[in-house]
Amino acid sequence: MYLESENFIVRKLKLEDEENIRALEESRPWAKGILKFAASIPGGEKIKYVESLWEDYIKEDYFWCIYRKDGQFCGDVQLDKDSETECHFYIQLMDEAKIEGFGKELFEQLIDEVVKESGAKHLYFELWNDKDRSKEIFEEVGYNMESGAWEYDCK
Repeated sequence: MYLESENFIVRKLKLEDEENIRALEESRPWAKGILKFAASIPGGEKIKYVESLWEDYIKEDYFWCIYRKDGQFCGDVQLDKDSETECHFYIQLMDEAKIEGFGKELFEQLIDEVVKESGAKHLYFELWNDKDRSKEIFEEVGYNMESGAWEYDCK
């Protein structure tokens, strides 16, 4: 998938995205906790948390990166297939990424392409937590994410 709008590009994850994905993963609250714990183990084997995620991500069929056209990495889009027709849809954003306008510019195209590529009939949009910045995108296109989730019928 490759999508482009006035201000954004969404494309399939590539090897060149590794450092951006590392920065994104290391910025997540749960990752900070894991990495802090790993660093506190004296003489213990270091946990290769981000490295193991990268190895999984690069093999995924449904993993895309969001960039601003000026080259700023904004985050990623992940689709977890629960079955052939049921999928969980996540957007992870960098804390400081300028994402305003993404929803209006590309969200519907993104959903159309995700559905076409995956064969999904139902998407479950979910927030990682209460402070998840992707909520801004969902709300920009009119989805009420107060409950932390939204089901989308793709028919």
